Amino acid sequence: MGRLAQRSLLEAGINAIIPTNDLSNFLQKQTTNTKMKNSTLFISAICLALIGYTFATFCDNVDQKRDLRTLQNLLEWELMQQNFYEQGASQFSNNLNGVSEGQLANARTIKTHTDTYVQNLTNLITAKGGSPIQECSNYNFNFGSNSGDYLNKTIKLENWGNSLYLGAVFNTSNPAMQNLFASIASVKARHAAWLSGVLNKDPFRANFDSSISFSEAKRLVREEGITIENCPSENNQCFGVNANDANVCGGSSNGQCVAKNVCICRTGFKGNSCQETCGGGSNNCSACPDACCNDIRLGPVCFNNTTHACAASAENGTFVLCGLNEAVCNLWCFNPAIYSCVNESLVFRESSGGVNTRRAKMILQRLRFAA
Repeated sequence: MGRLAQRSLLEAGINAIIPTNDLSNFLQKQTTNTKMKNSTLFISAICLALIGYTFATFCDNVDQKRDLRTLQNLLEWELMQQNFYEQGASQFSNNLNGVSEGQLANARTIKTHTDTYVQNLTNLITAKGGSPIQECSNYNFNFGSNSGDYLNKTIKLENWGNSLYLGAVFNTSNPAMQNLFASIASVKARHAAWLSGVLNKDPFRANFDSSISFSEAKRLVREEGITIENCPSENNQCFGVNANDANVCGGSSNGQCVAKNVCICRTGFKGNSCQETCGGGSNNCSACPDACCNDIRLGPVCFNNTTHACAASAENGTFVLCGLNEAVCNLWCFNPAIYSCVNESLVFRESSGGVNTRRAKMILQRLRFAA
């Protein structure tokens, strides 16, 4: 499928999410009006690692597969939240202590938003050629008969969802999807703030919103006592082979199953199941005049080792191309003078004095023009 056809399918899916007759105007407005908070400024480090360097050709559609993995993860999250609200509505109905009828109407709107995200994430996955995961049959949220516990869990899930979507922004290089994820993150932040106000809690959880990975979001859910069981076996398979099977995605030397029917191929392999070879076998670095990094996000990339480094990610032993003095957190480069990496999430060092916002915006704009 050509790039124009892929883009038209993607925008068709996004049109279902954004109720406007002019998607391009929406995206242009989003790009123009984006205010880069400190929780997102570390994109500048990523951009610095990319601009001005020659990328070796890698033959598999890494961006497409990365996007599918991110969308599948987000759909899994929204299916959980959808079941959370359905169980809450069934159990408590109009019996939420201290919540007025008008406030109940707003709470139902949050459920409607979640239903919309489920439907449209499903549409986007299908538009990008993927197979959407299916909901599990047993979600246990352990809020018993206590409506207060239910409402407090609601606030936590919305805050975690906000951070999860912020993290998803950096898992795609597609500007339309970046804007989409950022817009959903902001809505979830308003959900959490409104609910906090209803319960007379502080609606402002921090000076800056932090991003989290999908694995970190799942850890928080488990620690909250939420269990998810009896999920369709296909959710944890790639093309009929279990994700932990030695032969999945052509074997560990060929690729890795990262989501339902999403195989991320290693250098020199391509195809849905990573069983086709390409680009000279297992090494595409022969054209690099200086050094080559087998970046997990980009494939093999040439770089100048006096200004950049191929850093190993502590989370899973993969490699990421970063600036010479940068560190890696959840597969993203960052400036350790400005951020710390805590539980695979970047935390802003408020004592650092901030960063050059204008420069970061210029770098991000250059990257978009180069794409």
